[in-house]
Amino acid sequence: MAKCPNCRVAITTNNPNYLGREIIGGLQVRCPNSTKCNWTGRVDDIEGHRNTCLYETIECDVEGCTHTCLRKDMANHLSDINVKLQHVELKYDKKLKEIETECARMMAGKLAECEKKYERKMEQMETKYQSKFTEYENKLQEYENRLQTMGGGDNKKRKRSSSAPDKYMVEGCGIDEINGVYIPIPLYSV
Repeated sequence: MAKCPNCRVAITTNNPNYLGREIIGGLQVRCPNSTKCNWTGRVDDIEGHRNTCLYETIECDVEGCTHTCLRKDMANHLSDINVKLQHVELKYDKKLKEIETECARMMAGKLAECEKKYERKMEQMETKYQSKFTEYENKLQEYENRLQTMGGGDNKKRKRSSSAPDKYMVEGCGIDEINGVYIPIPLYSV
């Protein structure tokens, strides 16, 4: 942005005055750091000079370093062994933070993936065991119905009759079967 050479106020306009710009651009000026720098040149060339002026205050170009000094002293700053170590630490800290962020993102993704797998597995198990439970309930109901048709449905101990054709002893296990329903053998004798 152009500045007035007298008062250094920014000149803003939508209609540039090319004649005025040419006249002002050709004026001879001294470096803004004239107390230390001896450069003189045209107004048009001042920005180019400021980019190379040894007495311009600049910031260290290492990311994270906040050191400012004159351009002529920046070489000393960059060559100081303690500063080099600080710059390495800054770069290392930045890289470490990037890695930590990436790891946290990956772990969050893996955790979410594991949670989804767990939920799917739990749903599968719930469905499986619910169907088994229903199957066993149906069998129990079937056995209760058979028991009802055999003897009125009471759960009292009945006297065993060895002559009944629909009843037999399963050898070695102590269980009777009556019309397809297995009943434990009572501990009393016939």
